[in-house]
Amino acid sequence: MKNDVNGLKSAIKKIFVKSLKNHDPALLVYNELKNNRQFDGRTNKIEIVAIGKSAIGMAKGATKYFKERVTRGLIISNTTPDEVPERFSFLLSSHPYPDQKSLKAGNSLIEFCETSDPDSLLIFLISGGTSAMAAVPVDGISVELKGRLTGVLQRSGMGIEELNFVRKSLSKIKGGKLLDYIKSKEVVNLLISDVPGNDLSTIGSGLLVPENRDRKKLISILKKYRSLDESGIVSEVLFSLPRRLNNPGIVKQEVINKIIDSNDRFLVTVRELAENQGFDTIILKEPVTGDVGMASSKLFMTTEILFGESPSKREKPVLIISGGETTVRVSGEGIGGRNCELAMRFASFIENKRYIVMAVGTDGIDGNSDLAGGIVDGFTMGKSTSHYFKRELESNNSGEWLISCSSAINTGSTGINLADLYLICRY
Repeated sequence: MKNDVNGLKSAIKKIFVKSLKNHDPALLVYNELKNNRQFDGRTNKIEIVAIGKSAIGMAKGATKYFKERVTRGLIISNTTPDEVPERFSFLLSSHPYPDQKSLKAGNSLIEFCETSDPDSLLIFLISGGTSAMAAVPVDGISVELKGRLTGVLQRSGMGIEELNFVRKSLSKIKGGKLLDYIKSKEVVNLLISDVPGNDLSTIGSGLLVPENRDRKKLISILKKYRSLDESGIVSEVLFSLPRRLNNPGIVKQEVINKIIDSNDRFLVTVRELAENQGFDTIILKEPVTGDVGMASSKLFMTTEILFGESPSKREKPVLIISGGETTVRVSGEGIGGRNCELAMRFASFIENKRYIVMAVGTDGIDGNSDLAGGIVDGFTMGKSTSHYFKRELESNNSGEWLISCSSAINTGSTGINLADLYLICRY
């Protein structure tokens, strides 16, 4: 296998697909409840709220465990389930930008919380995408304006922590504000993290994690990105800000927050499967974040140092395993996203070298394309011209470039969101 490029690429793709199956949200939630049993015997009244890209699977796992003890539930996601669990309501919402569907979902979430039974155990199942799918903006900011602002900030290359700080500051429910509406005395929050570092206040914009609003900090962040916004959206938001941003009230409930899956756990699964397939492996502990151009260059330099010796001296192919989430400053009209662009940039780094590189989103969606990312090798650049490569990179058309080189990966929506995966093979 060591010198068979196509065989290695096929093996790497299979490792990714099998890893996804091992992190099925329904199975994760069911096993978490079954193994801990901390909720057995507390009450026969279970109410469930599931939000995000993995909401459908997570809700199925919880209902499989609690069965008839579930009195009612609410699912909010951006994909329609084949079947809605009994006693659940389902709302189709939007991602990545909030809109009227997100507002309807947010208001339905508030109503669900306000009518929760004080004697019930209220279980939240939160996964990536929650921030956009449930939105109730502060007075003076419409959901349309907030949606346009989100788009502007993402295209400007804003990182997830700053973006979610803005989202929380402009929300009536995020940053722990949702707790103000909950009547249940016991609340459990099980989370699948799509955030490098697994910060509870950042996952889903911290619906159940109280955080004080800092109006001065919000203004400072928005002003920093105003110069990159030709549309005037940032200025409009600054002008429309309420004079005071309300902070979360006193927490009256017993709240348990627990992360049940994350990118770093996913990397461990990838490593185990890769070693079973005959790879030597190295996991990079530091997540890959920041601007995709700088991040890809840094990642390549790191791998060059780690590989060191000639590949001919190794008996097995070596696979570097890393995860994270980069950002892209969008100036063109092409298709693709951060993973497509990282793969594209790596194609130029590894030209005529014994490398294979895959960059892929675990949710199966990359930017504004239907692609999950791309897989390239030392021969990929030979399928393109330097002029075409430069033009497509500058126009943010990494997805089309990968397609033209037969290097795009299309998995479809996976129902999983554990940030991004980067696999670098030296053979």
